[in-house]
Amino acid sequence: MAADGAYKVFGDIAVPDAAELALRRVLSAYRICDAQIADTKWQIEQVVKIDPGIEYSGKRVWYRNVSDNHGVIGYISTQPAEFRPTAPAGPDDVVLDPPPVDKIPRLSAHLYWTLKSSQSPAWPQTGTLKDLQEVVYDVLDVDSRTYDPGTEPVPEGIQLFAKVASQAGTPGIELPKQIAALYEACLFEARLSITTFSTCMTLLQLQAMLNLWMEQPGAFESPLQRLSDFIQKLGESEHQLSLVEVLAAIGNGSYTHATEAVKSALNCYSLTQTNRNLVLGCNHFFSAMLVAKLNDLFHQGAKLTYTEVLAEEGFACTQAALSGGVYFFLQSPDVTIDSILGQLASGDAPPTIVNRLSSIVTPVFHKWFARSLVGAAQTRSPGPDFDAGLALLHKLESELQSQADAKGRFEEGWIDYLLLLACRVANDQESAGTYASRIATRLTLSAASSEQAAGAPGA
Repeated sequence: MAADGAYKVFGDIAVPDAAELALRRVLSAYRICDAQIADTKWQIEQVVKIDPGIEYSGKRVWYRNVSDNHGVIGYISTQPAEFRPTAPAGPDDVVLDPPPVDKIPRLSAHLYWTLKSSQSPAWPQTGTLKDLQEVVYDVLDVDSRTYDPGTEPVPEGIQLFAKVASQAGTPGIELPKQIAALYEACLFEARLSITTFSTCMTLLQLQAMLNLWMEQPGAFESPLQRLSDFIQKLGESEHQLSLVEVLAAIGNGSYTHATEAVKSALNCYSLTQTNRNLVLGCNHFFSAMLVAKLNDLFHQGAKLTYTEVLAEEGFACTQAALSGGVYFFLQSPDVTIDSILGQLASGDAPPTIVNRLSSIVTPVFHKWFARSLVGAAQTRSPGPDFDAGLALLHKLESELQSQADAKGRFEEGWIDYLLLLACRVANDQESAGTYASRIATRLTLSAASSEQAAGAPGA
């Protein structure tokens, strides 16, 4: 992965949908928070990871003048990940200036380079991939990313929220369907960052459940300030008791939905669905965290079944998982597989390694894919782990075949690729030929789909 953008997405390994998965993961990581914050946080997180801090062994290192997801300046620690608005003052805390970030590429640059790489003739230009490329072009458009409240143009996602709110109570308008449409258009199609979407959705839910609507236009511009003002005003009115009940319902529901989304991300058989569920979980954890913060700030006393710390930890884990998959897709998978080989050589058990890549705390991939990476490492060369690794890959193949429509095209191509390599190591030429034929068929079908998309009206 060169600094000039000469990317080889997924090592240029010809697995269907790899380019789309890479582009979607980088986009999701970039859209966790608003653009400038996303770039700055990414650079600082990357440089902090490579800053050894050897002279502070046994201490917890914090870096000052780092923003949170709202742009609030404070202090960040990566071991474990935590943000504080005030200076840490414990006996084992050390506060430093962050290392320089000028040599760390911005996340927006990674997104742009991944976009250009995904347009290479090496990747079939399917209709789905082309649609995603258009989304990324829109996200990277300067005008839409430098919005300042009170100026034009108002971001499209904000306009969509305002439109839904303005139509509330109109005969024939079904609010649940409109909310579902907002999720698709603004969250999954990335018209808004996850944190902005979550704040807008919390504000919309609060108004809808109380049937108290703010005056339009502008109700969703500067959404965090609008939400804070709305809660403070209602908390000092005759609606305070209803407000407390609704805050509890929104917060508790968000936390429950977040946990369910992460579990779905881990237990599915499609990295596309994993990414979608991680975005959903990240959104819900942020909403739950937001409700807990504002509930405490304005002393409303809503009975939450979770704590602000738990919601914040959930948000941090899903945020780290989305970011954690970025480098995996922007380099050869051999880099990760080589790392797993080292862990196996050090005596780590396969389930331990899988949990580092696929657990509630580190939900980077779904469990099937994490297990496939372990199988790939075990079958890299002849040795004592080869038979166990080959048996694992065949088991994963059988599991995938039993999933009917739940599996992803990437997973089908990936397991064929791993079994092809394993059969070559075992000198099983007949089986290797079978898998090579499958791979060729998949690539032919993918190319045909690309040609069909190119010939479609409007293409």
